[in-house]
Amino acid sequence: MKEFFQLNGYIFNKDTNFYSTKNKIYGWKNYTYKIIYERFEKYYHNNIISYKDAEWKKFKSILLHFFPKSRNLKNRVDCNIFFLDFLNTYRGLRHSKGLPVRGQRTWTNAWSTYRSNLNLRKFKLEIAKRIYGNMPTPTLTTIYLAEQINYIWKLQWKKEWLQARSKRLKLMQNEHNMFKIDLNSMAKGYIDGFDKKKELTKKKKSQSKKNVFTLGFEHGFTLFYLRPNNSLSAKEKNKIKIVLTEEETRNKIIQKKKKIVLKKKPEKKKKNSSWE
Repeated sequence: MKEFFQLNGYIFNKDTNFYSTKNKIYGWKNYTYKIIYERFEKYYHNNIISYKDAEWKKFKSILLHFFPKSRNLKNRVDCNIFFLDFLNTYRGLRHSKGLPVRGQRTWTNAWSTYRSNLNLRKFKLEIAKRIYGNMPTPTLTTIYLAEQINYIWKLQWKKEWLQARSKRLKLMQNEHNMFKIDLNSMAKGYIDGFDKKKELTKKKKSQSKKNVFTLGFEHGFTLFYLRPNNSLSAKEKNKIKIVLTEEETRNKIIQKKKKIVLKKKPEKKKKNSSWE
């Protein structure tokens, strides 16, 4: 058998041409190949790998200085991304949304990042399907993004989170109307329920009095409300409504427009003059 060794997910033999492995190994590009050829003091047309045992050992020892043995660069990158999400950082949240992480603009660029940045989202969707069951992917993405944003607010902006929590508990004690938990707006980052520095207008005050909650929940609240076999009674289930899509908000806007059209007075017909 021919001797071989695996490095960064690629198997090297004595027959392999080192320059032909370009664009086949993950993370190895022109700069890495330039450094390796400079270290061996050879040109690109000369092959580094040879049948001689001394040169083969030299090739293995030098390449292992660049990257440790039995380690894959792709697995290491994925592990770092998962660790950022585990710490509930801003970078981890951008990875989970599929947006650029290092402050790039999103108005004209970053069209392909949502397609390419799939590692963390696939991992989260697999876990969400185990927990919540066979639900459609857009609903699962809204659920785990809402959980993550709520938990980030609890860790980083605890004062505002506690204000929203106390406001939610007071409204639930005093009023007996239907309560809405808007997961769609929470997943997008449209969060209310805490005192802001600026003075609120009359319209915003009336909206804040409504029973729509977007913040101040404990970790794992979606599983508590979405699971069918939970501790809630039938009356409590009828009072609580969970908003997962934008269809309800669109229907409300259409109904308001129809009411405005009906309220308008019909225009009086002008009488034709004798000159016409």
